[in-house]
Amino acid sequence: MHYDPWYLGKGLDFLSRTVETYPYAELIDAEFDLVDVSTALQKADAREMTRPSLVPGHGR
Repeated sequence: MHYDPWYLGKGLDFLSRTVETYPYAELIDAEFDLVDVSTALQKADAREMTRPSLVPGHGR
């Protein structure tokens, strides 16, 4: 699935405007460093978690 580039900006704008309104942090099951993207995807694919988050520099 491909999106026009302007959707990313629009989505980020929405998130920044509503970060105090909605409990986004509660949607995340676990955080993974960006170098562990394969592990995060495998766990999501195996249904071990629903929404892992990639955080560059996490765990360093």
